[in-house]
Amino acid sequence: MGTVDDVTRLFPKIREWIHDRDEDGHTALHHAAKNEQKNEGEKIVTLLLEKGAYVNVADRWQRTVFHYATLAGNVHVLRAIILHRKYLHVDAVDIEGNTALHYASGIGNEDIVDILVDIGADINADDESGCTALHEASKNCHKEVVKMLLNKGALFDDGDKSGPSENGHEEVVKALLERGADTNAKDKFGCTALYFASREGHEGVVKILLAQGAQVNARGKLGSTALYEASENGHKGVVEMLLDKEAHVEAIEQFGRTALYVASEKGYIEVVDMLLDRKAHVDARDDIGCTALHVASANGREKVVKRLLDGGADINARDENNDTALHFASRKGHGGVVEILLDRKAHVDARGKFGCTALHGASRGGHEKAVKCLISKKADINAKDGYNNTALHFSSRKGRGGVVEILLDEGAHVDTRGKFRRTALHEASSHGRIGVVEQLLENRAEIEARDGFGRTALHAASAHGRKGVVEQLLKKRADIHATDEKQRTALYFSSLKGHGGVVRILLDKGAHVDARDRFGFTALHAVSANGHDRVVTILLDRGAKIETKNFYGHTALQLARRYGQEHIVNELSRREAKSIGK
Repeated sequence: MGTVDDVTRLFPKIREWIHDRDEDGHTALHHAAKNEQKNEGEKIVTLLLEKGAYVNVADRWQRTVFHYATLAGNVHVLRAIILHRKYLHVDAVDIEGNTALHYASGIGNEDIVDILVDIGADINADDESGCTALHEASKNCHKEVVKMLLNKGALFDDGDKSGPSENGHEEVVKALLERGADTNAKDKFGCTALYFASREGHEGVVKILLAQGAQVNARGKLGSTALYEASENGHKGVVEMLLDKEAHVEAIEQFGRTALYVASEKGYIEVVDMLLDRKAHVDARDDIGCTALHVASANGREKVVKRLLDGGADINARDENNDTALHFASRKGHGGVVEILLDRKAHVDARGKFGCTALHGASRGGHEKAVKCLISKKADINAKDGYNNTALHFSSRKGRGGVVEILLDEGAHVDTRGKFRRTALHEASSHGRIGVVEQLLENRAEIEARDGFGRTALHAASAHGRKGVVEQLLKKRADIHATDEKQRTALYFSSLKGHGGVVRILLDKGAHVDARDRFGFTALHAVSANGHDRVVTILLDRGAKIETKNFYGHTALQLARRYGQEHIVNELSRREAKSIGK
């Protein structure tokens, strides 16, 4: 907005622009109301209003000039607008339900708050979230505005929605309590001021609230208490105050977790010390059977693990999946915790979920330090889970080369059969772990080992499109013509799955393009039924016979028609016609 002189020069054409809006819905009056220069702003606003500017027009956020004058903190502009209050909506709300009084209270402008209340602004008007002007002043620690609003009749009766306790505003908390605010009022989630102050670690506010009779064991969101919240966030001073007021140390929240549980999980050793000194149950379990030791171990909290064990924690306690603390620490790769637990005689080969040992979990995750530590404590290197998989199977599947090397060096059986009688080589091959495949072969893994379906590592790699592994296995003289129990070759599987790159490699290395399975199906039959156009072209270009019938009398063309593979039908028909034409 320009100066008064600028506006005056535009008067001859004022009817053409006075109500014009910019892209945000602002008129000239909106811009004038934002002017923080008291004299210029007041004069321009007065001129515009005298020329008929609409005082209640709202922008795209539903803010009126009254909102903007309040935000600018210009009392003179505000007074100029108020002179037109015959038409003024004092309690006009923006898109979030805020009135000008909400704004003035939030920024702590005592003069404007006083003016607005005096001209009849609704002192207890709620915004969309249910907050009043008093809440805004409290939230932003404007103590004098809080007192002013209370003196003028503002109501306060709904917990800590305003946030003075949550934000540590001691003077505001005192002012509200002096005016009769309910110390134990709850918000819509059941949370009290003590809950919020404890969660945020505001010792001064906690002290004030406790002195005023705050209920120390009141339940808040998800059933947690102030002690739980303070413990979870490591506020040792608050924890001590609450314990001195006989906070229930065994109180659990919705999921069965105690203050000791969450303090252990987060690694707050001093809080853990306090809680154990107050006889917290060291082996209390949550809803899935986990203890404080489980979660401390899972998060690598070495000091806490030691303290819990010193406090009598059951080192071999199991959760609902049968997992112990050692399982958790090993799975997450916390070598230091693994070492502590093993030194304290944790069962090294305890069976957890699916029959897994700690070594299985550490190997799957590639945690070399934990693996070495477990092996040094005589973990069974060839232990099998409920599906017959060993640590070598898991590490091979995940491509954990370092762990594979450790296991093989320590005597892991390279060809042990796991789930579906697969070997580690099958696992590494099907997942494309080229480096691990090399390691296993160097350690004399049986390249032609058959799984429960009669398939070799080459079958597995081909079926999953692992070009690098296929080339690697063929270099090591894997049998390209090997068949499974249904007499299917690697070419059949790579074609069936549409892995054109592998199909080319196998054909280049001499795979029989028209090899049949037990039911007379060729690779062309398989791919035609499954719709892999590109592979059909490759097979045909390499001499696959279109007219070959399976043992049910079907050609590839007939199968393509049956399964609605239109593009393949067209290609096979074209090739067939071309062949007949010759």
